[in-house]
Amino acid sequence: MPKKKFRLSRPPEIELSYIYKDPIEDHPVITNPDQVHELLKAIWKPGSLNHREEMIAIYMNRAGRVLGYYGVSSGGISSTAVDPLLIFQVALKVNASSIIMAHNHPSGNLLPSANDMVLAKRLELLGEFLYVKVLDHIIIGQSGIWNYSGK
Repeated sequence: MPKKKFRLSRPPEIELSYIYKDPIEDHPVITNPDQVHELLKAIWKPGSLNHREEMIAIYMNRAGRVLGYYGVSSGGISSTAVDPLLIFQVALKVNASSIIMAHNHPSGNLLPSANDMVLAKRLELLGEFLYVKVLDHIIIGQSGIWNYSGK
């Protein structure tokens, strides 16, 4: 059988872009947990807070301006699978300097599970390695929020 000749061809180009719809000066600046809570209430889909567990990431620049948010995952009534690589792919793509992670507990219990604490610490360590600070990991419920940073 004749050997196939190796042919070097140009690989596909990978293009990255992130385009602001509004001027960055019009994006909100996050300075305290109350603002984060208000932002999360605006982002969360009506009716899903008590329906299924979801994880989102809010991305910010060095000035604390919100670049946008990403729906990381959506799961069942008691858990959702989170892939840290997806969270940081987006962070790197939009040149985020910091992230706030948030997920809901449909049960209304705002206390973190052992898995929540492990994930929060893992994301914090990955962020340090990539120079993307994870400012907080928030659990949101109908009655309020719990935040990992304790602020």
